Amino acid sequence: MRQNLFLTFVAMTMAVCPGAMAQSGQKPTNGSSYYIRNVHTSQYLCQDGKGRVMLSASGTPLTLQSANSTVGTYYLLDSSDKLSATVPERLLSNGGMYEEWTFTAAENGTYNVALRNSGVNAYTYLEYSDLTGDVLRNPLAPSASDQKAQWEFVSANDYVVPTLTLKEGDTSYSRPIGTFNVLFQRSLALNMWNTLCCPFRISAAQLRNQFGDDCVLLEFTGATDETIDFTPVDSAEAGIPYLLWPTKAASDNTNYEFDNVSGFAEAPTDVRHEGITFIGTFVKGTVPARAYVWSQNKLYHLTSDMDLYGFRSYMWEDATGQSKLSNWTIGGSTAIDGIVESFDTKPYDIYNLNGQKVKTNATSLDGLPSGLYIVNGKKVVKR
Repeated sequence: MRQNLFLTFVAMTMAVCPGAMAQSGQKPTNGSSYYIRNVHTSQYLCQDGKGRVMLSASGTPLTLQSANSTVGTYYLLDSSDKLSATVPERLLSNGGMYEEWTFTAAENGTYNVALRNSGVNAYTYLEYSDLTGDVLRNPLAPSASDQKAQWEFVSANDYVVPTLTLKEGDTSYSRPIGTFNVLFQRSLALNMWNTLCCPFRISAAQLRNQFGDDCVLLEFTGATDETIDFTPVDSAEAGIPYLLWPTKAASDNTNYEFDNVSGFAEAPTDVRHEGITFIGTFVKGTVPARAYVWSQNKLYHLTSDMDLYGFRSYMWEDATGQSKLSNWTIGGSTAIDGIVESFDTKPYDIYNLNGQKVKTNATSLDGLPSGLYIVNGKKVVKR
């Protein structure tokens, strides 16, 4: 009788290049760390960040530590706890009842991996099932040639982080489990506002490296009866929608590279303030009529549904009468540059901070250098 491990096979909809597939296995030894790969699937045991252990194109390093109770048994340790199983056979990384493992040589440098039930001194073997798409615990020892029950121990020195390609044109997304080098395909317009919603965190250093030292990232932080507010931030959190002003592009303005990425978001997180919702998307889809979208530095109010590529964002305003989206601010300063051109806006004289008039009857800051200006008694930023 075979027992289901509740060990989930991660079916990646994104393109994955499993660079470690050809890596040779090692003989497991006490005190060493390994990535444990199933020969049949070429997938690794991987901790999902929530205490579950799954199969993924990316692996979690596991350290062998001798168990004192029985010769030839080991603990498998990840960064947080022991790899183990509970009574209902769930494979965990945070303290199940059954936690002693044995490894028996199979063929071609592979091993059969078994979990020991110390209560009755019985063993169940890990093997992959094509029928269920997950790993089963089988009380019967597999044959030495059964690749579904063969596992390779890949050393940390031999393991290659797989590459994951995230495409803006994809129509589906499943949260990647593990650590990847990411090729992020998102076309951006230089030196103007773009929306961005990324499934992984982008640090301040990565932001500058990929999008330019002078790039600006804005977070939706509030709204009043008359305005919506955006505040500059120096890093992007996974799944949060932003406005991005890039000053540097990839070679084709599309492919951006991020190394050793983990902690992917399950889905975008909407940000809502005072009846305004900033909505991100990881996939190509349809934005409904009445939504607001950015394009070429202008904010448009849709009168019909519109297709939108992935890793972008749009805004939705509750129907409350006068729109707040005709006036938006950056860090407390009203930003009219580029945005007000898509609304009916009264022209104003523009002054520099010394009180000198620099433009007459203007509806934008076009033609002026970057800096702060006074428009209708308010400070205005030009990027």
